[in-house]
Amino acid sequence: MDEKGEVLSGDIILTILIATIIISGIGYFINSELNSTEVSKTGIARMAGEKVAETINLVYTNGPGYMVNITLPDGNYTITVNDTGVYVNNITKIDIIPENSNLISPTSMNPGETWEIIYDQNSDKIIFTKIS
Repeated sequence: MDEKGEVLSGDIILTILIATIIISGIGYFINSELNSTEVSKTGIARMAGEKVAETINLVYTNGPGYMVNITLPDGNYTITVNDTGVYVNNITKIDIIPENSNLISPTSMNPGETWEIIYDQNSDKIIFTKIS
């Protein structure tokens, strides 16, 4: 090869190297954005679980007859409530104040639903009634 051919080969290698760096950078930012979206979804589910636990604690501490309505935000999660706590997607546990195992009946809640949570005077239990 002549001198001109070697320079051209060097230019091609340099161009390929720069293109690879740019493509890698774009891939990193796309992956970072996808991870951020997933963290956001997990955060919404956790906040919904915290809201349910806070409502149970509020109803419990105010005593029999106290009632609160709660609407869960949209998302992709399930919340399960039982006598040991509030569970988000059966993974994350959020503690609640009531420790009496007979006080809360197991309940499963989904995004977008509205619930009435009441400390029933007659049964002395916290009752969950799905409104919508």
